[in-house]
This record gives sequence, C-alpha cells and structure tokens, in this order.
Amino acid sequence: FIQRSKMKISHILVLAPLVLICTAGKRLPQTALMSDDIEWLIGSWQGEFNNAQISESWSKTDKDLYQGNGFVFNGKDTFVREQLRIQRIANYWTFIPVINSKPPVLFTLIKNENHTLVFENKEHDYPQRVVYSLENKKLHAWIEGLKNGKLVKEDYWYNKQ
Repeated sequence: FIQRSKMKISHILVLAPLVLICTAGKRLPQTALMSDDIEWLIGSWQGEFNNAQISESWSKTDKDLYQGNGFVFNGKDTFVREQLRIQRIANYWTFIPVINSKPPVLFTLIKNENHTLVFENKEHDYPQRVVYSLENKKLHAWIEGLKNGKLVKEDYWYNKQ
C-alpha cells in the first residue's frame, strides 16, 4: 500500500508541472467537468475500424480519476494497446493516453457539453484534439488535427457491451 501511494504521489508530481505547462496562458474553467458528468463513459465499448476490432473499457477509480484500456486487434493479433486516464490534475481535467508503452501525452479539457468531452493539446504533433461523445447510445470518439499540413479526422464508433 505504501509503495502504491508513493507511486501515485510521484505520478502527480511528474504530471502536474506538465499540465501547468500545457495550460499556461489559457483561461480554462476549473470546474469544466464535474465527476458525475462522465459517468456515461463507464463500461465496455466495442466497434470496428479499418477491418479491425476496437474496444475501450472505462471505470471510475475515484472522484478525480477515470481509467480505461483500449485495444485494436485483428483475430489473435493486438496492434495497439492503450492505457487511458481522465484525471483532475491541478484543478484541470486532463486526458492522458499511453499508447504501446510510449511516453504519455496530456490533453486538457476545453469543452464539456451535451455528453461531449473535447480535449486539446495544440503542441502535440498529431492529434491535437481527442473527443468523446455519446450519440444515440453509441460512443463516438475521434481524433483530429493537422498531419503533414492537412486537417485529418479519424472517427471511431463503439457499441456498449
């Protein structure tokens, strides 16, 4: 237990300055997302993208942390493994994906309305935005931004399991 607490504290100490850097100069509402506003994301979601199966599973760890896992697989082969978090850090809600063990990237919540969460990091190469939206009982997630000078958007549709 003590070791896990030390790890949590070390993660916060590392991530908090990154959030402050990413949000410097921006006037973001500190209560842009209340913990209850994201309950609709909790659960297991599955879909298909480019002939591969995709899935995301989300759970609420505590009032300031939601954790998820995402996978892209075709048969027995897993192409992408994501560790996902939506976490309040220094009074800002932040989406933090870790894809295939690469370093985490932080996206700050810029919009929350009508079951749609928009996270942004203008400094990231691609994507600059990650969006989650509940539409007709389906999860519509997408990433978008400039890629090689062109605006690109990738849509992902999931059904709740």
